[in-house]
Amino acid sequence: MLFDFLKKSNKISVNSPVSGMVKNLSAVKDEAFSKGLLGNGLAVIPSSGEIYCPVDGTLVSVFPTGHAFGIRQENGVELILHIGVDTVRLKGKGFNSKVKQDQSVKKGDLLTICDFQLIRDSGYETDVILVVSNCSEDKMNFLVSENDKVDKTTDILEISE
Repeated sequence: MLFDFLKKSNKISVNSPVSGMVKNLSAVKDEAFSKGLLGNGLAVIPSSGEIYCPVDGTLVSVFPTGHAFGIRQENGVELILHIGVDTVRLKGKGFNSKVKQDQSVKKGDLLTICDFQLIRDSGYETDVILVVSNCSEDKMNFLVSENDKVDKTTDILEISE
């Protein structure tokens, strides 16, 4: 219609949290993620240690070890951003968090800097995993595929409200 441009978009765009290459969630070596037990999403094999916020929201969870973040958007949609597999065992080594719990964040804000070489040398996978924990699959539209190259400005997912 003539005034469709005035309607508020009911889609939320989610950016990649890191530069790298997209990996299917089913290929992540952690069953809680690979089987979708924590939600639907994807992983990125990182090419950079800077991890950015993929959406606007509030950090409802910031693990003291710096390896995981929970982000709630204004509309209630929650995302889990998890760095590496079993990296909680590093007890914060290799992670330099730049944020704190309950902090408001914007898409593109720096969340943490990771020393992926140290993490790999310690025997851990470095996949950066992003899942939507409270949204049905039919409301999610993935905009990237396995092996696509992404960076923090790449739209990887749209969520319909």
